[in-house]
Formats: sequence, structure tokens, C-alpha cells
Amino acid sequence: MSKRYFINNIDSFLGQQLLSELYKPSEEEGAQDAADFKIMGTYTDLLRKDKDPGVKKILKRYKPKLSRKKMLEENDVWIYDTSNQTDLSFATDILEQIPTLEEPKVLVLVSDIRTWGATPRK
Repeated sequence: MSKRYFINNIDSFLGQQLLSELYKPSEEEGAQDAADFKIMGTYTDLLRKDKDPGVKKILKRYKPKLSRKKMLEENDVWIYDTSNQTDLSFATDILEQIPTLEEPKVLVLVSDIRTWGATPRK
């Protein structure tokens, strides 16, 4: 069974690392077949139109409702870097829609020290 991934900000450092781990079209022993994975995502660069090797589709940030619907329906795993506040809001909106999904999904939120540093102290 193939996995379908959504990677937010594929052109970021984290996105490139995830892409290189998921998409390994090499002939080395034990590497996943590239056909087993379908990868979809967004770019931080709004004008970029090309796709990295292994990426099936790039969703447009300026059409968030359409992108969200496609992402929810077509992917099994969603990966978000929470250091960007706009992207964090988008991810929390996704959490509110999860009960309406028919299949189980996985949401991975990646944070760093800057995210935790912005947390209000009690």
C-alpha cells in the first residue's frame, strides 16, 4: 500500500530533508521504491512552479480552501513546521476538520526552540 504525504514548505531545510528521506529512487538494498510514495506540498516561494523530484503536486498558497480540501482528501500523512505562525493557524484549522474524515490520518507538527520560546509563561 502506498503512502501519500503532504509536506508544508518543501523548499525549506526541513522539507528538503524529509523529501530526501521519503523519496529515494536509488538502487541500494532496502530503499523504498519511489512509486510507493506520493508526495504533495507547498513552497514558501509563491512564484516557484517547478517540482522537486518525487513531488507529485504543489498546492497553491493563494487558494487555501482548495488546497486544504485536496490535502485532506488525498494524503495520509501531513507534516508541518510550526515555526511559521500562518502555517500553524492552517494546521490547527486542519485539526478542527479531522472528525469529518473517513480514513485515519496522521498529523506531524515539528517545532523548535523558537516555537517554545514564544509560549506564554505561567
